[in-house]
Amino acid sequence: MLRYIALSNAVSYLSLAAGLLAIHFAAQGLGHLTAAMWALSALFDNFDGAFASRFRRDAMQKEFGRELDTLIDCIAFGIVPIACLRMLAFPRGAALRIAFAVASLAFVLATVTRLGNFNMLSRRGERNFEGLPTTEATLVLATALLLPLPWEYAWAILIVLAVLMVLPIRLSHPRGVARVLLTAWLVTVTGAHLWMHFTPLWRR
Repeated sequence: MLRYIALSNAVSYLSLAAGLLAIHFAAQGLGHLTAAMWALSALFDNFDGAFASRFRRDAMQKEFGRELDTLIDCIAFGIVPIACLRMLAFPRGAALRIAFAVASLAFVLATVTRLGNFNMLSRRGERNFEGLPTTEATLVLATALLLPLPWEYAWAILIVLAVLMVLPIRLSHPRGVARVLLTAWLVTVTGAHLWMHFTPLWRR
């Protein structure tokens, strides 16, 4: 099994590490650093495949890389955002807490369902996405938290994202200009949250 812990999977592991750092920062109440790690994790996820393809790998190593990517996506873009929001934005009042619980469950269920469906489509040779990708869902969440809105209402965004992840809509894999724009979005959101953390005026 040790042969699977290879340099070709390094960017995937960096995505996981950024997700774990997000939980670390959330436990300290550092909201913008938490969201910055979400976006950074998504940035790594968007380049892990291209990085891995530069290495000579046998069929088993390639298959492991695909499985690893799915498992890390499940953690970094399904479990991590919920765990962080539980620490940072758990609402007051019984009704809102129930709404948060329902939204969290819906988000995680949508994440694992979409990832499972993506794996099935990939094995059939499908090149397009079905539903909003989990990476982009977390990126949208990180972007929304740049707005001057109470973080306690983030559960409402979770519901919308959960629906978008399971809608039967086809999206093409970003290439060319679309990939450049997505990368710019990822970098901008990461940088914006870091700036808002380190600039006293914007600290929450």
